[in-house]
Amino acid sequence: MTEANPDRAEMHAELAQSLLGMGMLDEALKAVTQACELAPQQYRYQLARADLLLRTSRIDEALKVRRALIDLIPNPQQQRRAIDTLDRK
Repeated sequence: MTEANPDRAEMHAELAQSLLGMGMLDEALKAVTQACELAPQQYRYQLARADLLLRTSRIDEALKVRRALIDLIPNPQQQRRAIDTLDRK
């Protein structure tokens, strides 16, 4: 799928979701990281990456992504929720 469209962040994000559904966390993380690199302003991809980092016990990296993510979120209420999740980690 991503071979046909290597520069489409959405394809990498969809692949990450599929891999996650199969329990392939490391592969999902690679796919969502590629989506983040292709579309760095897409906060949903960054959020998915932070969640996968947490699931793979890479907590420091996840917190770093979450902190950077807060500035990308356009909605103040969503920003507050993101900050609240940082406080609980």
